[in-house]
Amino acid sequence: INYKNFTVGQTWSTMVNTSAFPETSNNAGGGPLVGEHMVRQALVRYTYGDFQFALENPNTYGANPVIQDGKLVVDQFGNVKTSSMSKDDDAVPDMVVRYNIDGDWGNVSTSLLVRSLSPTDGNNEVAIGGSVAGRILVGDKNDIRFTLSHGEMGRYFGTGASYDIYNNQVETTTGGTIAYRHFLTDTIRVNAFYGHSVSSVQEVNRSHYGVNVFNNLTEKLMVSLEVGAYEVQDGAHLIYTSNDNLFAPAKDGISHYGQVTLQYNF
Repeated sequence: INYKNFTVGQTWSTMVNTSAFPETSNNAGGGPLVGEHMVRQALVRYTYGDFQFALENPNTYGANPVIQDGKLVVDQFGNVKTSSMSKDDDAVPDMVVRYNIDGDWGNVSTSLLVRSLSPTDGNNEVAIGGSVAGRILVGDKNDIRFTLSHGEMGRYFGTGASYDIYNNQVETTTGGTIAYRHFLTDTIRVNAFYGHSVSSVQEVNRSHYGVNVFNNLTEKLMVSLEVGAYEVQDGAHLIYTSNDNLFAPAKDGISHYGQVTLQYNF
């Protein structure tokens, strides 16, 4: 619900600048989600000029490794088994402050996230993160889109890329996206994008890059072709136990893909 300067309900988080999303064949899976903000949740937001102030739903995305007899428990694929953290301590709303700058040249937004996390029972920590995102015009139609974030962002940064809390420690993430869109004709355009994210506790190190071409065949019918790769170069996960320091095996690899989409707008 939007009423005057207030927004109430389930919608994009105030951290999200949707104009910074690269144009990809599959916005929910084809874009560089490792470096984007893509969170929808319940919130109350007040807009005052170029400023936005919001209280948003807390929802800790955390996990701890399962350890038996002082050893990590792994599945048949060699992945460390984890147990999800309780959300019982999610009582304090996440707070977001955002400032928007708009012009004929495009837009840039800066956002600050402040929230309360409980890495261990009875131990609350203030988590802080920040982001800069926007879309800058290059000529009449072409544009550059970008996102850059750093801090204790957790679930707000990279869809499932890193936890808020891992192994009883608040995670710090750094990364972002960059994309360029170029119109070849009035209906045909090419996009190239790159996304990357790293984290401190899990030692996540992941990249996603690709290129695509879109063609509006008619006003309602659009076709696209995209090729790209998703690359994982995670480090060994350092697990602290009461007896010893144990390392989980690193899981590295790269996956190439191709995707064709056909979209009809009613």
